[in-house]
Amino acid sequence: MSPDPAVTNTRTRSEWRPPFLQRQILRSDTERVTRDPAPVVAAEVLLRHGLDDAAVTDWVARTWAIDEHECRAAVRAAHVLLDREHPREPTDND
Repeated sequence: MSPDPAVTNTRTRSEWRPPFLQRQILRSDTERVTRDPAPVVAAEVLLRHGLDDAAVTDWVARTWAIDEHECRAAVRAAHVLLDREHPREPTDND
């Protein structure tokens, strides 16, 4: 009996999954990921006061020693928190 070509030597049959069911394992780059929630909280407060995303991102970048990617992520996270707290009402266009 010939071996199943889908089963590799590194996996047993019980561990094998079709390629469309396999998930990529995401690992955080510990040098890039910060756990400080302060930029997100500050961004949320500034957004509540009506500042636009660019102004909030600029302020977060000047206040904390984080890169542009992390500043934009903090603003996006603040938007998520605001949307959860104040979900918008459905309109006729939705």
